[in-house]
Amino acid sequence: MEYCRQYHIYTMWLCENKEQVVLHVEVVEGVEQTRKSSQASRQEITSGKSSRVMGICDEVRNDAGENVDRVGCFPEIGESSESFAGWDIVPCNPYIGNNELSVNDCEGTQGDLDVDEYRGTIAYPGVDNYQGSPVVEPDEVVDVVEVEWDDGIDMRVKQEFDSKCEVQDLVDRAVHKHCFEVATIKSTRKLLVYKCRSIGCKWSVRVATEKGSDRWSVRTYNKMHKCSRLTTSTSNIKKKGTPLLVASVVHEDYPDEYETPIPKMLIGLVQRRLSCEVSYSTTLRGKKLAVADLRGSPEDCYKMLPSYLHMLEKMNHGTLTRLECGEGNKFKYVFFALGASIEGFQVMRKVIIVDGTFLKTVYGGVLIVATAQDPEHHNYPLAFAVVDSENNASWRWFLQTLKTVVPDHPELVFVSHKNKSIIKTVGEVYPNTKHGYCLWHMSQNMKSRAYGVNKKEVAAQFRECGRIYTEVEFLRVYHEFRIRHPECDEYLDESVNDCKWARCYFPGERYNICTTNFVESINGVFKDQRKYSLLPLFDSIIAKICEWSNKHRKATAEVPPTQKLVPYVYKLLHTRCEIAKKLPVTELNSFMLEYTVIGEDGKRHMVDLRSKSCSCRRYDINKYPCKHAIAATMFHVKTSEVDLHECCSRYNFSENWVTAYCKTIYPVPNTSALEVPTHISGRCVLPPDYAKKKRKNSRG
Repeated sequence: MEYCRQYHIYTMWLCENKEQVVLHVEVVEGVEQTRKSSQASRQEITSGKSSRVMGICDEVRNDAGENVDRVGCFPEIGESSESFAGWDIVPCNPYIGNNELSVNDCEGTQGDLDVDEYRGTIAYPGVDNYQGSPVVEPDEVVDVVEVEWDDGIDMRVKQEFDSKCEVQDLVDRAVHKHCFEVATIKSTRKLLVYKCRSIGCKWSVRVATEKGSDRWSVRTYNKMHKCSRLTTSTSNIKKKGTPLLVASVVHEDYPDEYETPIPKMLIGLVQRRLSCEVSYSTTLRGKKLAVADLRGSPEDCYKMLPSYLHMLEKMNHGTLTRLECGEGNKFKYVFFALGASIEGFQVMRKVIIVDGTFLKTVYGGVLIVATAQDPEHHNYPLAFAVVDSENNASWRWFLQTLKTVVPDHPELVFVSHKNKSIIKTVGEVYPNTKHGYCLWHMSQNMKSRAYGVNKKEVAAQFRECGRIYTEVEFLRVYHEFRIRHPECDEYLDESVNDCKWARCYFPGERYNICTTNFVESINGVFKDQRKYSLLPLFDSIIAKICEWSNKHRKATAEVPPTQKLVPYVYKLLHTRCEIAKKLPVTELNSFMLEYTVIGEDGKRHMVDLRSKSCSCRRYDINKYPCKHAIAATMFHVKTSEVDLHECCSRYNFSENWVTAYCKTIYPVPNTSALEVPTHISGRCVLPPDYAKKKRKNSRG
C-alpha cells in the first residue's frame, strides 16, 4: 500500500448539448490508494464504454516528485452507474473552498458559474473517508455568439489604385497590423483576388483593371471578418515582412524625405508599428525602395531626366542645364548651374575650386563640383555635373559648359589637386586664367616620400611653407625643409612648380584659398546621397543649397546698415586696431601716402595706402588691411574715427554679400505639377552600360 500527501484529480465532461467543456481539478490531501484497484479502474475507464468519456490522463506525484500512479479521467456526470465501475459515489454536503470556478466559452469570453449542490462526490476504491470538492457544472448552456469585426483597410467598392502593388501593399499592411491571414486566390496582370484563410469567414476582396486603362479598381469587397483572432495570432504560419512593407512604414513616418534612419532603427520601427519581424537585408532593400518611390527606379530617373532639367529651368530663372547622350541615346554627361548662383558669383572673388568624387550607384559615375567662396568665407556652390569618369573628355566637356556662365578672364583663378586631366583641360578651355594646386593634396604626397620621420609633421611643415606671404621668408623656410627631408627633393624638383602652390609666388589673385577644402567639404555633405540614383541625388543637392542660401540670407539681414564690411572682416579688423594703435609710424610721402611702420617683431614695413599694399604682403593678397596698414591709416587720418572699409576690396562689402543671396532657390516639383512640352517629355534617355567589377575568386 502506498501513501501520498497530494493527489491531483482531473475531470472533464461535456454538457448535455455537447457544446461546452467543463474542467474540474482537485488536490486531495492524505490520499491512500492501492495499485490493484487503480489498475482495474484504468482498464474500465479507458475501454471506451461511453462516447462522452474524455481521453485525458495525468500522473499522480508525491511531494518528492516521484510517480505514484496514473489516474484516468472521470466519465461524464449523469452517465450510467456502469461507467463508474470500481468507483463509489458517497453522498455528502457540497463544499467549496476559497477558490471560484470559471469556465471559458468557445468564443474566448469568461463567465462565472453558480455552484449548485451536487448529490455526491466520487470516492476512489480503497480510499476511506474521502471527501473532495464537488464536481461543478453550469446551470444553463451559454450559446456561442459569432462576433464580426472590421479588417481596418478602409477600402470601398469602385475605389481606384494606380497599380497592383499599391493594393498588395494596402492588404499586406492590414494583415500584419490587424492580425488576420489571407490567401491569394488569383493574381494575374488584370485580376487580384484575396480571401480570408479561415474556414467559414466571408472576408474577400476582388480588384481588377479598368477597361482600356492601367488603373485598378475594387469590384467586390466584404470587409467584415467572422473568424477568431485566437486562431490567427497563435498560428504557426507567420508572414515575413517585405521591402514593400518597410517602404510603406518609411513613407508614413518620413514623408518625401530621402534621408531616413539606419536599417537597425527601422527594424524596431516596423516591429512596433506592424508587429512584424524583418531582417536587416530586407530593411535595407525597403529603405532603398522608399527613396526610389519618390523619383522612380534608377532606370526611370534617366528617362525622366529631360523633363526634370526642364522643370529645374522653369522653377529657377537663369538656370543653365545640359544633357549629353552617346550612342543609342545612352546617358553620358549632365550639367546644371542654378541661376541664383550664377548671378551671385558676379559679386564674389573670382576663384573657383573644382574636384570630383565617385558615385556609389549601380551605374557608377563621377560627381563634379565647382564651388566658390562668398564674402563671409562660406561655401558657394556654383555648378554640378555627373560624368562617366574623370578623363580628358569629361573634364573638357564640363569646363566648356561652365565657360558659358563663367567666361574666361585674367582675374579668374582655378584651384584643384594635381589631376592631369584637370591641368590639361583648364589650360585649353581657359587659357587666360591662372591655375593653382591644392596645398593639402601636395602635403599628402610628401608623406608618402618621407622615411624615418613623423609623416604628419612633414606634411604640416610643407603646408607651412606654402602659406608664407613673403618671398624672403619662404626661401629660408623652404630651404630648411629640403635639408631636413632630402628624400623629397626629387619629387619637388621634377613634378612641382613653386608658382603653382606657394602663396608668395602665385601670379594671380588667390586670396586666402590655398586648398580644395571647400569642395571636399561639399563632397562630405553628400556622402550618403552619393548612393542615390540620379534624380534623388539632384533633389538632395538643390535642397541643401536652398537651405544654405536661406540661412545666409537671414544672416545678411542681421548686419546693421551702418556696418559696411562683412562680419568676418569687420571682427578681424576690430581686433587688429587695438594692436595697430600702438605701432610707431613714420610718414615718408604725404602726397603719395607712403609710410613706414615698425611691427611687433621689430621689423620695419613699407606701407603704400594708394596702391593698398604692404611689404608684409598680407594686405596685397588678402585685400583687407593688415596691422601695419591700419596703423598708417590712423596716422594719416588723425581722427578718433577711422572708416577702414575704403581700404578693403569691394568683395568684402556687406552689400555684395546681400546680393549673393537675394534670389530664392526653388526645388523641383513632381512631374505632374508642371506641363512639360512633348518634344522634351518624349525624349527617351537610356542608362549607361553597367561596368561589371572585377572581383576576387572565392576560396573553397
